[in-house]
This record gives sequence, structure tokens and C-alpha cells, in this order.
Amino acid sequence: MLICSKGVDVEAEVELARQLRKQIRLGPQAAAPSVAMYTFFHTHDGMNCVDFNHQQDKIAAGFSESYVRIWNLSADRRTQTNANEEIDASSSRSPRMIGHSAPVYGISWSPTPAKSPAYLLTSSGDKTIRLWSADTYKSVVVYKGHSQPVWDVKWGPFGQYFASGSGDATGRIWSVEHINPMRILAGHLGDIEVLFRVS
Repeated sequence: MLICSKGVDVEAEVELARQLRKQIRLGPQAAAPSVAMYTFFHTHDGMNCVDFNHQQDKIAAGFSESYVRIWNLSADRRTQTNANEEIDASSSRSPRMIGHSAPVYGISWSPTPAKSPAYLLTSSGDKTIRLWSADTYKSVVVYKGHSQPVWDVKWGPFGQYFASGSGDATGRIWSVEHINPMRILAGHLGDIEVLFRVS
């Protein structure tokens, strides 16, 4: 039996999380926390997916309104903006990356070293996958092949290949160098909704 929580209960939990977050103090002598909490405001229930880059200094999110946003979380940037790690999704500091024509359901950062160009993969209800430059905020390639919404996308460990899962009951293996899938993994009885990255 599920117990429905009331708005007052949720507000109390959010306030408790804020109070606990204020008790954490970072400094030169302090050890880094094992957990970081981020609060996104003004998403209007439209944020479908998030992913951190491998350096943990940027976060990308996909929205129901078919756009993508990236926020910079580096230590020097945090001290300039908001020390409490509250992120305003309506902020103009993060431009909208527009390209999909349906909700963005999956997002994945490329596994690149810190000095290399950074790329994002996004999957959408428009049945496509897009490769984005995180440096220019532009769509670089559109990958087509699924016949239903693409629920998730994940990079392989070296950044050359990636996998997608869709409502067409197929998984597909792609290379960034080809716009068509290299392999189609058929035989599933239903949607492939979640993919896991194994390093």
C-alpha cells in the first residue's frame, strides 16, 4: 500500500534538506563530502534527464520542451554564483540548445579528458539521437534509425561508440563516424528504457 505525501510533507522534507546542506562546510582543511546535492528550480516538471561530465564540473539536462541545457559547476564558478548549489533552470546563463522536436529523454556526456572537446548525446521522442558540441552549444550530427521514441542513450568507455534503447523494442550500437547504426539488437519483447554504462 502506497502512502501519498501531502504538499506540506514535501515542503518539510525540502526545508530539512536545505538545513542539512547548510551544515556542510568546505574549506582547505575540510575533506570533500561524499554526497553533493543540487536543487533545480523553475523546471515546471519538465526536466526528464540529467548527467554529469566526467570531471564533475558540468551538468547537462534534457527537457520535455525538447531542449537541452548545460550548467558549469566548477569551484570558481560556484563561489561567484550560489554557494548553496541551487540551480535556477530559467537562468539565461545557460543557453537553450534547440534541435529536437519532441521531449528529450536521455542524455550522456562523452568520456573525454578535461582538455579535449566535450560532446553530449541526447535521445528524444522525435526518434532521433543528436550529438552536440558542449563548447559551441550546437548540434553536430543527427542519428536516425529508430521507428519509435528513443528512451536512452549512453557512450561506450572510449567515446567512439554509443548505444541507444527505444520504444521500437530494439537496442542499437552506433559509431560517431556513421549516421546509421552498426548493429541492431532485436528480439526484445518491449521498450528498452534504460541503458547502463560499464567502464
